[in-house]
Amino acid sequence: MRRDNSRLLDDVRRAGTDYRVVCQQLGLYDPDNRHSYRKQAGGLIVRCPHHGERTPSCSVRIGRDGTLGAYCFACGWSGNVFTLVAEVHGLDAKRDFPRVLEIAASVVGIVDVGGGRYDRPPPPAPPPEPPVLEPELFDEMARMLDPIDHHDDVARYVAERLPGCDTSDLRALPVDATGLVDRIAENIGHDEWRRSGLANRTTGGLVWRDHRLCILWRDEAGKVATIQRRLIRPARTTNVPKYVFPSGRKPTVPFGVERIATMGPSTGVAYTEGALDAIAYRVLAKREGFDVCVLGVPSVSIWKGSWAMYAQAREARIAFDRDAAGQKATQQIEDDFWRAQAVLVHVDQPDKPAKDWAENLVALHRAGS
Repeated sequence: MRRDNSRLLDDVRRAGTDYRVVCQQLGLYDPDNRHSYRKQAGGLIVRCPHHGERTPSCSVRIGRDGTLGAYCFACGWSGNVFTLVAEVHGLDAKRDFPRVLEIAASVVGIVDVGGGRYDRPPPPAPPPEPPVLEPELFDEMARMLDPIDHHDDVARYVAERLPGCDTSDLRALPVDATGLVDRIAENIGHDEWRRSGLANRTTGGLVWRDHRLCILWRDEAGKVATIQRRLIRPARTTNVPKYVFPSGRKPTVPFGVERIATMGPSTGVAYTEGALDAIAYRVLAKREGFDVCVLGVPSVSIWKGSWAMYAQAREARIAFDRDAAGQKATQQIEDDFWRAQAVLVHVDQPDKPAKDWAENLVALHRAGS
């Protein structure tokens, strides 16, 4: 039976609404290569298939009519799912339309099952995630990172953000990390480097290369369990997070937990929002005469009730940011400390107008007090 192209054309239009799948199938989108695309509301900005370019400028998104459309802000080329397929495959959208339609149907997962009937197969199962790097090798890799004073801009950022603080848990990445990546890969193995959560799985290079301040999060035994990285300058593009953790290595314990083992019997426990605030609060607590072990939680939004157990039979201090999220979290988790049998629970807030403890420390430092 002759293929019903008009029906297939409509089916492709309706099926081709997942811009990620379409762009990935056409080689325009690699989720592991953040330089190949930018996110936008309801779509992606990718490298234009109509004109050669290195910086993504072609918007691919779902239009008001509910179908996929493309528009290049650089050259003005525009089209739909069929013209997008034609451009990528070097075809003429009109002259070669039967072939374009055939490729487009394949791209959106429609197959001809005979008799003019079409079916969409179930999406293929994603490839299994590679196992995360073994803890011993991850700790060994972390020891190869540079001290912050090897890179002036990172050291300057830390000095301005954390004046007078202990920076033993901080490391730095160079602007061009190629040499460092090569050294690490040679030391722990190239396959192991790709499993570290810091490597681009396609290219093997460093992911998030602008996040150059490294904060070492250790486990209770003192080994580096994960590395939180922070931007030290404005992001190159929108939607770039300020902090990132390696893939597969989100923290399972608070920052500074290795210090619990050395606490005296009368030492209290303070909980801040984030590692940098924990470092700043240590200095501020010492100035106030508090004997506390300071722990930093990754975010108040992912608080784990089990973390309150570090304050069992001790005084606890909840020292989150002075904002709505910090105040709401304080109210919600205060009961966790009482359930953990803390002997007393204090709530500390940074001095106004500082929002967090690092800002508080900077303000006091500038005031000379």
